[in-house]
Amino acid sequence: MLLHAKQANDMHAGEVYGEKSILATETREFHSLFLSLSDKRDRSLSIINEIRENLSTRLAEAEALKTTAEQEKLQKEESAGKALIEQEVLMDMVVQESKKIQQEAEENVKLRDFLVDRGHVIDMLQGEVAVISEDVRMLKEKVDSRLPISKGLSMSQMSGDFIIHIS
Repeated sequence: MLLHAKQANDMHAGEVYGEKSILATETREFHSLFLSLSDKRDRSLSIINEIRENLSTRLAEAEALKTTAEQEKLQKEESAGKALIEQEVLMDMVVQESKKIQQEAEENVKLRDFLVDRGHVIDMLQGEVAVISEDVRMLKEKVDSRLPISKGLSMSQMSGDFIIHIS
């Protein structure tokens, strides 16, 4: 019985030892798998960190571009506002100049009308002066010829526009 118990113990010990050997192998495989998974996890974390850094850099660049674009927009709006004000000032000046030119044109029309009217008066005066000059010339001839003055009255004397007073 002792022999049988010893054989049973040896057999059981062999089974335990074999199972221990299998478990040790499985433990090494699990450890190897764990190390592999840990390495993959570390590489994934490294890639995720690289992606995060790239995205952070791109975000910073995008924000810088946005800020620059907003500044350019503000500068362009300011420049456009100044240009608009300048154009409005120039337009006001043009309008004022146009009004001034229109006023001068109206004054020119009035002056032209005045000059045309005075031209007619001058034309009439020239005609009368020509008649008077002719009368004076004829009078001088009569005086020089010692002819009586009452003969040969001119048209101006007949119409009553010109009267000679002799004293």
